Amino acid sequence: MPYYLVTQTSLVEANDEVAAARQVADTLQNARSINFTVKFDESSVHQIKVNRPKPAKPVTPDLPAEELKAPLVAAKEAETSGAVDPGQRSAPESPLYVVGGALFVSGLVVGLFAHMLVS
Repeated sequence: MPYYLVTQTSLVEANDEVAAARQVADTLQNARSINFTVKFDESSVHQIKVNRPKPAKPVTPDLPAEELKAPLVAAKEAETSGAVDPGQRSAPESPLYVVGGALFVSGLVVGLFAHMLVS
């Protein structure tokens, strides 16, 4: 299986590096589409646009507010009492894995590039 160099570049205006990184992370997390540069070798560089589907809106039944809060209160009480098995909690949604992976790869690319410049 071949390796690909995948990068995402953002130019942002911010007060410092941390604010810039947070701004890009928020943008990547909320973006409908993200542009990447995918490089196999020096002669094979492609611009790829990754589109995400719209998140489904949760359906809220027509119940009084007190009845809607009851399950949340019961869930919080069960969590604090230890009645909920930690292994049965739901995993984060898959788009978060995509964004996390993209941020990881971007950081890896920047680190490898910096290491190449220093060496």
